[in-house]
Amino acid sequence: MSYFNDKNNRNDLQTAESYLISANHYLEQGNPELALFFYNQAIELNPENDQIYYKLGQALMQLERYEDAINAYSKSIQINPDFPWSYNSLGEVLIKLERWEEAITAYSQFIKFNNNFCWAYFGLGESFFNLNQIEKSIDYYKKAIELEPIDCWIYIKLGDAFFQLKQQKNAIKSYSQAIQLNPNIDWFYGKLAEVFLSQNQLENAIQAYQNAININPQSWYYIAIGKILIQQKLWDLALDYLIKGLQLQPDYHEAYYCISTILKQNNQPLDAILCEVHHQLPIPLIQKVFNLSDNYFITTHTEKNLTKIPVYLPSNIKLTPPKLIEGSLNPHFQLTSIHFPETFVYSIPEGKVWADTLTSAVLNSENQLITDLSTGSAALLVNSPHFIASRNIGGTVAFLSVKWGENYYHWMFDIIARLDLLLRHFLIEEVDYFVVNRCQFNYEYETLQLLNVPPEKIIESSQNPALKADKIIIPSYSHATSRTPQWACNFLKNLCLNSQENLELLPLERVYLSRSQASYRQVDNEAEVILFLQQFGFTALSLETLSVRQQAYYMANTKVIISPHGAALTNLVFCSPGTQVIEFLMPNWTLSCYWELSNIVGCDYYCLFSEAANANCSPTDGSQNIKVNLDSLLKLMQWARIV
Repeated sequence: MSYFNDKNNRNDLQTAESYLISANHYLEQGNPELALFFYNQAIELNPENDQIYYKLGQALMQLERYEDAINAYSKSIQINPDFPWSYNSLGEVLIKLERWEEAITAYSQFIKFNNNFCWAYFGLGESFFNLNQIEKSIDYYKKAIELEPIDCWIYIKLGDAFFQLKQQKNAIKSYSQAIQLNPNIDWFYGKLAEVFLSQNQLENAIQAYQNAININPQSWYYIAIGKILIQQKLWDLALDYLIKGLQLQPDYHEAYYCISTILKQNNQPLDAILCEVHHQLPIPLIQKVFNLSDNYFITTHTEKNLTKIPVYLPSNIKLTPPKLIEGSLNPHFQLTSIHFPETFVYSIPEGKVWADTLTSAVLNSENQLITDLSTGSAALLVNSPHFIASRNIGGTVAFLSVKWGENYYHWMFDIIARLDLLLRHFLIEEVDYFVVNRCQFNYEYETLQLLNVPPEKIIESSQNPALKADKIIIPSYSHATSRTPQWACNFLKNLCLNSQENLELLPLERVYLSRSQASYRQVDNEAEVILFLQQFGFTALSLETLSVRQQAYYMANTKVIISPHGAALTNLVFCSPGTQVIEFLMPNWTLSCYWELSNIVGCDYYCLFSEAANANCSPTDGSQNIKVNLDSLLKLMQWARIV
């Protein structure tokens, strides 16, 4: 019997060895899934072979199954604690999981067996760096360099450690050594520039960023140079760099604030406000930087190969002034009427489009920008590199993306409502693709679903910014402040209020719309405001937690709404005539959209000016938090006969 057992064991070991050879082959060929299968087969036949577990760990690493890889390496160490490479590989996977202390233990154990392997010391340096034990990390990075003196990446990490300790001269030396070893990696120069900036060596920083641009022109290198030139008060040169940076990334928000600073210095206050508040550059400024003639810019009136389908006639609406008890109205709130232009659907053959969060550009087949169908700083896209690798999707494409199109207000009025214009002349089946800024949030899915737009026909410009098509159809877009004409309001009401089945909600007569879940423009003393309003029967709602149909239901059935300025007030479109609205505003606030919307749907609109929570903020900064004066709120509510 012993003979047969021994023979079976030998056969099992031979078969396990065969499985191991196959597994190693597949791992080397880049097929870790198949390798994993054979490693497991080998382990079943020879469960005490540390090498099989070690190689199993390698396969699991390639599959990014890190916890399983840790178990495999640990089992290999348990079977054979004298095999050093299991410790090293264990350290690698622990670093990927940011388990720094355990990684240090693994690498330290490896070094007991092998003290000449550079990357074990590098791993120790990384671990101590991330534990903020910078001096220790420097010692290990230096030891790694002794063993591998021609690897640029170790010098970069050593430079990071020196920079963290504010040892700028050593950091400069390390980054420079990395660049000497590999002068073709742009962000090495970016790191070097940061150290020069910390030393106020502005010219050296500019040169380092310029070197980075020469290798790989990225927007932030241009913006960084522009900011340095602002410090040097070289306004025109700074403007040139900032705008060139924006051409590469038109939604680089910080650049607009920087340009606004320059425009103020150049005595151009209106352009400065356009830039700071609306994140938009005047076309002549872009023309000057890129030397663009007027021939690059056309309108729907001058484009010859464009088909124009009329939809709604122009209209006017008279405005009832906002009601307030204190403060003075911004000129934007002193309009007496709004003119809504005639609306169209345009069809452009062989067109190109591009969009991000701040810009949408429509170009004809001659690469001319159709300015009245484009939004934001679209002139940046004329002759820009963005269209070089544009995706040609052919067919008929409805282009709906616009500036701010990822915001709820703009989604509803600038994208969904404009589909009314489109669908009056085209069937869903006639359109191959619908291009929108983004379709990731519930309200985006819901509204497109209500319109029966198939998910497979939706293209997000956030993922596919540059597109070409055989025919592009675009509903007309109003560049005026107000985008809430009567036809748009009627369309949204019909869309969202005619689908109210099975909501199972009870109406709320008085609501306060909270911005507690917003990342900016919150009410600092909101807890006090809510407690104060609750005594008068108000319920606090965070509308972003509800579906669009639920939001529409509450707004259609409420009688009083109090809210800070924000996208939640988009839902005023669903209100019944006579609903009372109190909006919290800043004294210098220029966006009058919700007052105008209140006029169109028949709400009784009041505004309460609030003070900035941070007195140091710019008066035109629309993102700052506010503080509501409860005495003033009570007076306004009494005057409005709410209490």
